[in-house]
Amino acid sequence: MTSSRERGPTDPVDSLDAFESNPLNLHQMQREVAKWMASNFPEFFNNSDVALIKLTEELGELAEAHGKQLYGDQEMWEEYQEKKIDAVGDIVIVLISYCTRSGIDFQSAVEKVWTEVGGRDYRVNKIDG
Repeated sequence: MTSSRERGPTDPVDSLDAFESNPLNLHQMQREVAKWMASNFPEFFNNSDVALIKLTEELGELAEAHGKQLYGDQEMWEEYQEKKIDAVGDIVIVLISYCTRSGIDFQSAVEKVWTEVGGRDYRVNKIDG
């Protein structure tokens, strides 16, 4: 549901048609992120504890930008939107790094869980889908 203060699409599903159709191979992305992280932040890459703390930090940045966009100065809506986009990208990159360090295949994890969750109907079974 869109708040009266939020400028997002009325129906978020309808807005998906506007996104570029550029499928991303998550296995390839995990390899690229691992190489980049190992080269640029070896101390971060080799420590899943640090990755988890960084993930929490990035989620906080997303929450802050969301709150400011929702309740802050509406003339700065686009700036907050950009901060949200940046935070979402950072969250995915850090999460991929965490998965790599923890021995988790990111794509397989997403596909496995989506197969389970996507098959649930919470309207029919309110307790566990």
